[in-house]
Amino acid sequence: MTVAGLGYFILFASAQIVADWVSGSVPFYDYIHIPFIILFGLSIVATWARPKAGYIMSLISGVAGIVVLSPFTFVKGVSSQPRSRATPLTVRATLQSKLDRP
Repeated sequence: MTVAGLGYFILFASAQIVADWVSGSVPFYDYIHIPFIILFGLSIVATWARPKAGYIMSLISGVAGIVVLSPFTFVKGVSSQPRSRATPLTVRATLQSKLDRP
């Protein structure tokens, strides 16, 4: 399970960096993922090679990732994919206003 979680982060972060790179430029906040991609990859290898040391390394690197990356999830405007603020009421009001136009 440790390998799956770390591998998921590696795939997701790598895909995000590649998607931003393909779209034009890599934002500054994507670079913070690169050390964790490397560290989590080394943790996966260590888990397979020496399970006890690998699990300890995975635990330490996971906690470090949470400590470093969590504040960025709360900073407004950091995400490269803006979320829609549309609620069912705003969608309904928008559609109703378009229908009411002559």
